[in-house]
Amino acid sequence: MDRRSYQFGPFQFDPAARVLSRSGKTLPLTFKAADVLRVLVENRGQIVAKTKLLEEVWPGSFVEDGSVERNISALRKALDGTGRSRQYIETLPKRGYRFAGSIRESNGASASGSRKKTIAILPFRVLGQNSGGPELGLSVADVTISTLAQIPGHTVLPTGAVAAFRREKIDPASFGRSLGADLVLDGSIQFSKDRARATVGLLKAGSGGNVWAETFEQPFTSKFRFQDSLAEELAGALALLLSNAQRKLLNPRYTQSREAYQLYLKGRYHWSRRSAGGLKLAISCFRNALTTDPEFAPAYSGLANSYSFLPMLTAGRARKFMPKARAAAVSALEIDETLAEARAALAFVKWHYEWDWPGAEREFRRILKFLPDDRLTRQWYALLLAEQGRSSEALEQMKRAVEADPLDASSQANLASILFVTGRYEDSIKQAQCALALNSASHRAHAIIGKALDQQGRFDEAITQLGEACRLSPGPSESLGALGHALGRAGRIKEAAQVLRTLAKAAEIRGCWFPLALTHLGLGDLDSSFCCLERAYDERDFHLVLLKTDPRFAALRGSERFEAVIQRIGLGER
Repeated sequence: MDRRSYQFGPFQFDPAARVLSRSGKTLPLTFKAADVLRVLVENRGQIVAKTKLLEEVWPGSFVEDGSVERNISALRKALDGTGRSRQYIETLPKRGYRFAGSIRESNGASASGSRKKTIAILPFRVLGQNSGGPELGLSVADVTISTLAQIPGHTVLPTGAVAAFRREKIDPASFGRSLGADLVLDGSIQFSKDRARATVGLLKAGSGGNVWAETFEQPFTSKFRFQDSLAEELAGALALLLSNAQRKLLNPRYTQSREAYQLYLKGRYHWSRRSAGGLKLAISCFRNALTTDPEFAPAYSGLANSYSFLPMLTAGRARKFMPKARAAAVSALEIDETLAEARAALAFVKWHYEWDWPGAEREFRRILKFLPDDRLTRQWYALLLAEQGRSSEALEQMKRAVEADPLDASSQANLASILFVTGRYEDSIKQAQCALALNSASHRAHAIIGKALDQQGRFDEAITQLGEACRLSPGPSESLGALGHALGRAGRIKEAAQVLRTLAKAAEIRGCWFPLALTHLGLGDLDSSFCCLERAYDERDFHLVLLKTDPRFAALRGSERFEAVIQRIGLGER
């Protein structure tokens, strides 16, 4: 297939394939940087405003400040190795950018010998009684086409090309072949009360063979919200599904800066400690790595994971840190849409902050389908299952994670946590002791042992363990609330009251209502515990995901106020 390409100096650029080469050698370039180069080359000699670049490269997307500058820097680095040269790309302050090199244009095939796959997204079939009918099916396809058109390396046929499918009365693969498509996405939508289920399948147009199939189930509160949400889910699925071919065009090392890479490794080390101090050091390392190389996608993923854990380990406000986690994950995916760690971080935000349990589970399952050895994703998926009460599935997933890396203290502690919520307290204690054997500074392992001993009525031992957890992770954390709970149950009222005062003061300032609810519960003040949980809901507290299965809340279950909170965070019965 013939198409336009450009030559300037020793470089050749194929905008359709997003391939920049020099003397026949493909250069490392992210897809967004290639798109920026395309816009500049197509408007060569003219000033291209930043707003135009944003509109053409990131249409309809939220993009953080600095994205254009980062991609300009990446282009300059690819063109001369320093990121500073203005030989080809000029910066005109407060006006924009201009491609200044002399260009030779040709209409021949790409030097890379590759071409983009063409995908036809057919109008969805609407099953059952629904007033939307065929119009809704076409509308959902239209939004999906617009969203998937932004996936790099592929061509998505426009709505006008596929609108006639239902009238043609031929099978999807044949219709796709008639349009010159390589792949065909065929789907149906079925409604049940206030929910909608979309079943989709990706077919090879040539043979009709199945490539991939999945079912998405979502609330149907409005047509527009449903179609936008479904389009986003499909885009994420296909980005992972089609990632193997895309990765060949990316720099597998992600960065050529030794300094940035060393800072990243230090950040990963500090992150793996799973402590408040470790996370703060990790964030500093990842930020410094990005200062050195603003296009280092894994460093953004590291930031996303670090911000995600801060509310759990520091009692920091979820409203403060979880949006930062999402923004960092989005920045990573903006550079490399196939980076599984960044997708897992987004799923983590869906799970702990947005309380989109089905959406988070779909992301975790999708990542594990294509990357079954991703241990972090498997651990998170196991915890999500446990918090929904699906204990046997959770234990199976977590045991696989532990078997993959038996020397990882975090995996051992997570398995202990799942054993705790299933009521296997003695097993939980033994598992947490395994974690401590690997990392004696694991405050989570001490906390899990303390909570299990509390449930067994071994209060003095529990208080000792929880005190050590608080020492290792000071501040108004969940561990301090657990200590207050154990003190209250042990009848050590003065000490529990002191914890209560500390937490009450911190809750008004930092919004950490969940630990305060635990202490009230240990003292038998159920009404105050309810009030704190409702305040925790308003704060979108990180720890509310524990409510359905944590045995410490058994005294509240069954009451209307408790069940109302459970429903609002998406853990009620459907």
